[in-house]
Amino acid sequence: MLQWGTDMKRYFKLLWLFIKTSVIREMEFRSGFFSLTAVLFLSTFITVAFFSVLYGSVTSIHGWSYGEALFLLGTYFLVDNLTSALFYRNFSRVSDYINEGNLDLLLTKPVDPQFTMTTRYTGVSDLLNVVTSFIIMGVALGKLHLTVTFFGVVGYLSLILLAIAIVYSMWLAVSLLSFWLTQIDDLQDLWSGFYEFAKYPPDIFFGPARLLFTFAIPILTIVAFPAEFILHRVGPSSILVNLAIAVILLTITRIFWNIGLRRYGSASS
Repeated sequence: MLQWGTDMKRYFKLLWLFIKTSVIREMEFRSGFFSLTAVLFLSTFITVAFFSVLYGSVTSIHGWSYGEALFLLGTYFLVDNLTSALFYRNFSRVSDYINEGNLDLLLTKPVDPQFTMTTRYTGVSDLLNVVTSFIIMGVALGKLHLTVTFFGVVGYLSLILLAIAIVYSMWLAVSLLSFWLTQIDDLQDLWSGFYEFAKYPPDIFFGPARLLFTFAIPILTIVAFPAEFILHRVGPSSILVNLAIAVILLTITRIFWNIGLRRYGSASS
């Protein structure tokens, strides 16, 4: 237990070092950094405007009021910005690591290569856009006149952490197909397309689509459960459900990584 705690502390320190290095690197090209930040803010504004127009002539859509849908959207942006900041610049490089042999360097370091490969670069612009997410959720709570309890905050944050773990697992699984395929850009775009569905109220999906995005590709539980927990639509059992999904997916992805690593090793030899 002591060794596990020491290792966790070391990895958190390393992650913090990666983030600081990324901040320094992006500040060297400030014009590009501020341009990207502005584009992200604009994209968020356009999506909120679309939802506002959508609810302009109706009071609710499948039982979701405008305030509830807005809070769901804010939660989506929170998860999306955090996962994009932590993983996008890393997963986009996985194919290069594998196909160009750059993974060899990571395998020689005294740190888990999967950790280094998936956390080395941080998107600072996405991290800044997290502020926008909280503004959207604050406006939504104001419209709903909803008081958030301490228990609600703890449950919400727990589900956000689990959502990040689920997104990490599914996104990495797609990226690891680089061990077998030389080009996976289209598959990553497909994943991004599926993930876009998470911003919409889950009740608009029916039949096979609801089953697909709940069990086969658990997109609907990623954002919906945290938002619904605050909105009192789901209870503590939602935490257990997403915890089970996260553990299963993380385990499967780790197995997938080990299988791919053996293939990579035999190819190098």
